[in-house]
Amino acid sequence: MGGQCPHCVEHSRASYTPSLPDKENAMTIEWYNWCGYAGVLLVVLAFLLLQVQKLHGNGWIYQLMNVLGAVGLMLSLVFGTFNLPAFLMELAWALIGIYGIVFSQRRRRDRPRGETDA
Repeated sequence: MGGQCPHCVEHSRASYTPSLPDKENAMTIEWYNWCGYAGVLLVVLAFLLLQVQKLHGNGWIYQLMNVLGAVGLMLSLVFGTFNLPAFLMELAWALIGIYGIVFSQRRRRDRPRGETDA
């Protein structure tokens, strides 16, 4: 066992008892985890609604759901366990969604009266 005497190794095994979370904190979910869960729900729901043709891919509701979902996931990454690749993906997701919202608003503003999105 790497230079330790057998007595010390045996003593350390005998004194080890795994600790369980106390009952008060067992079901506590931090606020940033709730943001992450809500973010996942928004992104997945937006994708589902797009697939069943309830939302348009260039519509502002679809884009807003993606932006808010990405922000929720970024909050969970910043305040929880940080993961740079996941954060960068969510940042790109949010920026693309913001671009989509801005572009959609400009298109609506510049569209002749009476014309609607197909």
